[in-house]
Amino acid sequence: MIERFKKKAYAGLAVWAISVVALVGLLFWHPGHPDAADQFLRNLKLVFILADMTVMMITFFWAAHHFAVAKGHSPGIIFFGILGPIAQIGVVVALFVLADRCAPHTLMHRKKPSVD
Repeated sequence: MIERFKKKAYAGLAVWAISVVALVGLLFWHPGHPDAADQFLRNLKLVFILADMTVMMITFFWAAHHFAVAKGHSPGIIFFGILGPIAQIGVVVALFVLADRCAPHTLMHRKKPSVD
């Protein structure tokens, strides 16, 4: 992996993962007040969800781009992330699984010629 892109990718993926966990928490959070403040809390929850989705999308595309470039792949694969968090998780898993094209190539099976 290319070091200058790898550090940015891991930092961005950490922020993205935190925003995914925050989104799941926000989706399960239910403000349970049956009074007039209930509408305010629902609107506040919606604002938090939209803000988190924005942060999640921006950090995903930034981090996945750096991760793809660090591994030597085309950044075109990241455009599947526009489909939402489930597709983003799939893209990140795919990038982790794909072979590193920038890895140093070693030829372990060849014998070095002997110098006699």
